[in-house]
Amino acid sequence: MPGTASSLPISAVERSIQPQLKWAVGARERGLKPVDPGLEANRRRMVELLGELAPAEGFHATILDGVKLRRSNLSEPRTPVLYEPSVYFVASGRKRGYVGDRCIVYDANHYLVLSVPLPFECEAETEKGEPLLGISVRLDVGIISELAANVDRFTKA
Repeated sequence: MPGTASSLPISAVERSIQPQLKWAVGARERGLKPVDPGLEANRRRMVELLGELAPAEGFHATILDGVKLRRSNLSEPRTPVLYEPSVYFVASGRKRGYVGDRCIVYDANHYLVLSVPLPFECEAETEKGEPLLGISVRLDVGIISELAANVDRFTKA
């Protein structure tokens, strides 16, 4: 069935970074506070560091192969994109990806994992004048397959 979660080539469409917070989209705007202040302090520190490492609009390469930083000072409309196999983290702001009739939200409380290249539409949303700041870590599918094939050998040692 097109557009259903079971038909999507996504190993883990959306995982919660902070499951104990059980935040809904927009919880921060509604005044809900995180249970663990240490988590929020870490998020703020990540925003600070990404702001320093990505001071200008756009994508920024890092010295680590496959790791990119992203900064967007303004919200961006829904646009077709092709994402490569990666883990995507958003430290501030929010992104929405659309695959068929499914909307995937990833923000400071949710990350996105793609195991295969995926074409979809994406929009970015900034909050209260703060930029969208994010980081992507490309997944090497060959290495992941090799690790998965050898997991029994490592766990029995």
